[in-house]
Amino acid sequence: MGLDSFLTFIKDAASDFNKIPKNEQIRIISNYDSDGLTSAALIIKALTKQDRIFSVRIIKQLTKKILNEISTEHYKYYIFADLGSSSIEFFNNMSEKKFYILDHHQINPIQLKKGYIINPLLFDVDGSKEISAAGTSYLFTKALDSSNEENAHIAIVGAIGDNQENNGFIGANQIVLDDAVKHNLEVKKGLRLFGTQTRPIHKVIQYSTDPYIPGVSGDEQAVISFLEETGINYYSNGKWKKLHELSESDLQKLTTALIMKISNYADPKSIFGPVYLLKNEPEESLIKDLKEFSTLLNCCGRLNKPSIGLGLCINDNYSREKSSELLMEYRKEIMNSLEWFYNNKALKKIIEQENYILINAEGFVRDSLIGTITSIISRSGIYNEGQILISLAYNLEGNIKVSSRISGYNINNINLKEILENICKGLNAEIGGHTEAAGAIINQTDELQFIKNAKEYFNKNIVTI
Repeated sequence: MGLDSFLTFIKDAASDFNKIPKNEQIRIISNYDSDGLTSAALIIKALTKQDRIFSVRIIKQLTKKILNEISTEHYKYYIFADLGSSSIEFFNNMSEKKFYILDHHQINPIQLKKGYIINPLLFDVDGSKEISAAGTSYLFTKALDSSNEENAHIAIVGAIGDNQENNGFIGANQIVLDDAVKHNLEVKKGLRLFGTQTRPIHKVIQYSTDPYIPGVSGDEQAVISFLEETGINYYSNGKWKKLHELSESDLQKLTTALIMKISNYADPKSIFGPVYLLKNEPEESLIKDLKEFSTLLNCCGRLNKPSIGLGLCINDNYSREKSSELLMEYRKEIMNSLEWFYNNKALKKIIEQENYILINAEGFVRDSLIGTITSIISRSGIYNEGQILISLAYNLEGNIKVSSRISGYNINNINLKEILENICKGLNAEIGGHTEAAGAIINQTDELQFIKNAKEYFNKNIVTI
């Protein structure tokens, strides 16, 4: 077991896949977030190179309804990316179909009757830190054809989107990064703020959510005052400056001022570290910075425009044009959602206990954004390390999306997926995820029971931090 065994297994699976006749149609099904969209894009690029026939479906979650739809489809060969590990029993009932599951989520070790489960967890490789679904998909496509190595940067975008970058990469992700650097990726130290390539510096700070800068983020006038107090020359020759246009002196002033501003709320080091840039993209490009690229993909997926996200990954010009419009809408929704949270926190409407936080957003936060918002809050530094955050948001189908994260670092080796399974006992729930990031779908009729179960569970089971 280990990384070498995982890589050998991937080569075996790829060799088997390459034996599928070229006239057979391949069905690709992937998740709608950054990791899922990059996974799908990597597979699309690889199958296109092989002149294969394929179709793509992007989904929020692999529900029982979707599984039943799949069982009636005419396709014989399926690739599932960033999902599928929890559905092996269902797949085993479809004897006429063959599956290649490229995933990194927690899995029950059930034998797949036809196909391959390519999941790092089965080889004792950490799927929450060492490799994402995009990384798994990349290694699979590289095994299909070594020339696919040129797409390694797309897998790094997925890993960043799945929060696997922590001032660098480890494990299999480092292998992927090394491949990307060989081709078109540059890694350098800098301020890790969103929009530094494309936005004026005051807008970068205004729309900063990771880190969220209390008293500054979301308020343009507060940002202007902050910059003026800091003595930064942010406007000259009739135009607003971008970050790369600041002098070394002003950049140092800005870095110091930001560190002081967030030091009471988050780890100051979080705003300075490795920045991942595509060499062949101009400075103004929306996808030059891979963190921005990843955010763009999340924006496309969570605003129900996944095809634009896929288009970005395959360098489609129309998708580039449309993505900038979507990004404005996405950032506004993120800021509004965070403003809702901080207002309700101040009003004591967020359930805050010593070892857990319960955020019931009801219909005030879009269900497709609740996981993103919970992640931002978990990294904001406003809660103690190891506290568990559980958030709820209504969706249009009459259900509730539940998202769970751990504040700071997982200091107690907590398994969030297992916690949600315990809280949801007796409820009609669909649960998935990792040890440190898990989610569920429950009925709105079970809302109060879920909250009651959560309170009872945490009061009985979690060690005080």
